[in-house]
Amino acid sequence: DGRWVAIACTNDKIYGRLAKLMGCPEVAGEGRYGTIRQREADRAGVDGMVTDWTMKHDQVEVVTLCEGAEVPCGIVASIDEIFDNPQYAARNNIVRVADDRIGDLAVPNVVPNLTGTPGSVDTLGPALGAHNAEVYGALLGLTAADLEALAADGVI
Repeated sequence: DGRWVAIACTNDKIYGRLAKLMGCPEVAGEGRYGTIRQREADRAGVDGMVTDWTMKHDQVEVVTLCEGAEVPCGIVASIDEIFDNPQYAARNNIVRVADDRIGDLAVPNVVPNLTGTPGSVDTLGPALGAHNAEVYGALLGLTAADLEALAADGVI
């Protein structure tokens, strides 16, 4: 379905479960891809075999099948998926911030979410030029007339 998944076979035992799930248990164990070293030596072959198998299923099916076979797997979420993903919601990974300039906007929340000292997103930041008088005037010593001239020339 054009959606991506990440499958993590970090050892030979997990790869054996994946090979069995894909219908080719003979490549694991004593087979040609039985060890990490063998799989690394022919990464393109292994990737091709896994790709061929995943292409027969949609994203949800691949994750469900892998979960049933005890093969670590998860979606690689696209932007449209993160808003509906229950894991993102449970972890409060997306927060909505009200802004006078544009209204309500969904933005990434602070990560990691620490229990004792949680962070927060309270503002989207100041408007462009909001601190011009402070920076150019107080810090750089420009006068109000200087600022007006710079603004008129499109510099600030």
